[in-house]
Amino acid sequence: MLFALGMMGCATTPCPETRSPDGARVETSALVRMAPLEERLRAAVGEDADPASPDEDGFLATREAHTFARTLSAGCHTFTVVAGIGLLDVDLAAYRPEGATLAADTQPDPHPTVQLCVEAPARVWLHVAAYEGAGAFVVRHVAHPRRQLEAIAQAIGGRPGRYLDGVVEDAPVRRGFTREVGRQTVALEDGPVAIPVTLRAGRCVHLRAQHEGDAHVGLELRVGTGALRADPSATPELQHCAAADTRATLTLSAGAPARVVFVVWEGSAERIGGDAALWARPASADSGERLRR
Repeated sequence: MLFALGMMGCATTPCPETRSPDGARVETSALVRMAPLEERLRAAVGEDADPASPDEDGFLATREAHTFARTLSAGCHTFTVVAGIGLLDVDLAAYRPEGATLAADTQPDPHPTVQLCVEAPARVWLHVAAYEGAGAFVVRHVAHPRRQLEAIAQAIGGRPGRYLDGVVEDAPVRRGFTREVGRQTVALEDGPVAIPVTLRAGRCVHLRAQHEGDAHVGLELRVGTGALRADPSATPELQHCAAADTRATLTLSAGAPARVVFVVWEGSAERIGGDAALWARPASADSGERLRR
């Protein structure tokens, strides 16, 4: 059975006590947290997903880390960490063998998750790091269809780091955008959908639409009489730095019915470097100069 636990009894009876390397008492009840998570995951993946590799588990003291390798089959994979109650903040990152970061989840929680979609078999290294607390952990690896990415992410909670066929979803953070300010799923069924966006003076936004299938999505940002448009693709992106507080309209469109995940990152223009440092340049612009004034 998918996500079956070899020690499920630990969820209803006390888990054995262990001690950290310095002798302090630490609860090792990662499986206590695993039980309700497993129920949500089973509901999200149904019968379509397969366990892709054995569980990875271990014990971490504060600021310690554990690294292990897995070979991914072509398709999509989710890795999620479930930590014992002594581990309060755990991070998870995925790397190529040569050291390049594929995806990372550094949110302050004990269940970091990364989701990787690859077009061909690939070897990756997973790095689990404890930033607060100490205790046992379990890493679950599941292979699943691409369409289940968002359902699994919602079941686990938090904001998974993602690598989707060459696109690293947390790239904006590494380039100066300090926080994700919005994420929602939009159903494009009866034509384009317009979403109001608030732009703040001295702040830059990074906008991305991610389709879970193969359809190309159109992305347009209209500010006043000016507009920026991205090339239609599975992952269109736009960036803009605002000189004054203003309301803008973001329009999503697709040639066929589609479910699209729309994400907004925000950061200080000074920290990012302003317009000159933006890399997601629009394919076309109407009255583009007006957008930059």
